[in-house]
Amino acid sequence: MTSKMREQTVHRGPVHEEATAIAERALRTRTTSVEDVKARLEARVKAALEQALTTPHEEVAEPYLWWNLWAAGPYKNFSPNGPLPPHQVIKAGETAYVGTVLVLNPFPILPPPPGMSPCDVLSDFALPYEIRYEANILPTVVHNGSLVPGQCVYVDVLEMTPVDEGICRMDVTARILGAVPPGIAPHFAGFARWTYDFDPEMFWPGPTPGWHYEFPIKFLIYS
Repeated sequence: MTSKMREQTVHRGPVHEEATAIAERALRTRTTSVEDVKARLEARVKAALEQALTTPHEEVAEPYLWWNLWAAGPYKNFSPNGPLPPHQVIKAGETAYVGTVLVLNPFPILPPPPGMSPCDVLSDFALPYEIRYEANILPTVVHNGSLVPGQCVYVDVLEMTPVDEGICRMDVTARILGAVPPGIAPHFAGFARWTYDFDPEMFWPGPTPGWHYEFPIKFLIYS
């Protein structure tokens, strides 16, 4: 859920349908570092957005669809000597990843037609942003960045090596901060309502991994 000055619900739309599909494949290829994970996520998101931009779609008039945030994980690199499946069960001392995708809406939804896109408006300010990984039994981690003029996709990856046992519930939040001096741009804040689980289920809801709505990222740490 993201907001422009106030909390608003962001519904599934063309950008969501195209861009969020990348997490079903993005982290499946064996990775060796945060940069590998980030590069694969970013490449697939950009490809999905380019396809969405060239595909005819119904006009979206809602003014609050400025940006959105999705999270995927945890993800582990499986090997015969460990780590072993599933992704959501992590042995203390193993390394796992959580990926986050922040997308500024690239569609020209702002008036007057054919108006600018939220991506144009927000990125041109080169505003700073932060992504927070908040969990009940792990320290909060904050990653900072800045928007880049003309860039609509921002990928962040958390690399973690937990050591404390327990069930962990993690929320991913983000803020796009107003420029200095205050008043040039509003503040945006939101959290990831859609999270991707890489582990299949044996019976229900199906044999394949998928997206969950209104659920935090959840995993077990054991030793």
